[in-house]
Amino acid sequence: MKIVCIGDSLTAGYGVKKGEDWIALLNKWGDNKYINKGISGDTTSGMLARFREDVLELSPQYVLIMGGLNDYIAGGETEGVKVNYMAMVHHAAHHRITPIVGIAPDLIPHAAPPLWRQFTDFQVVLEKHIAFRDWAPSFCKAFGLPEVQTL
Repeated sequence: MKIVCIGDSLTAGYGVKKGEDWIALLNKWGDNKYINKGISGDTTSGMLARFREDVLELSPQYVLIMGGLNDYIAGGETEGVKVNYMAMVHHAAHHRITPIVGIAPDLIPHAAPPLWRQFTDFQVVLEKHIAFRDWAPSFCKAFGLPEVQTL
C-alpha cells in the first residue's frame, strides 16, 4: 500500500539524520510504501498548492496531512489552517485517496530558537495550535476520517 505524507519540517525530518526521520523508519517495517513529501518551513497554503503534484499524481491509497505550525509562526490564523486542511481532505477524497488528518504535537514556547522568538510570540502560536487540535477530532468525526495525534 502506498501512503504519501505531506507536511512541514516535522514530516521532512528536520533536525534528524537522513534516513532516521519517522517516515524512513516506517518504511523499514512491513510492506507499506511511505513517501515523504515534507518541506521544512512549509505552510498549509504551500501544501495545498503542491497537493496535485505531491499527492494526486502519485495515486496513493492514503495521504497523511500534517502541518499548521508554520502558518501560526508566520502570523496566520487557525481558520486558514482549517480551510486548507478541509480543501486537501476533499481533494483527496474526490480522487479516491483516503485522507488521514495528522495533528502535530504541541510546541514548547520557551524551547523555540532565540532568533525565532524575536519575530513571533510562541505562546500565541501554541494557543492557535491548541485551538486547531481541539477542532480536528470533531472535523474527522463529521467526515468519518482517521486521525493521528502525535505526542
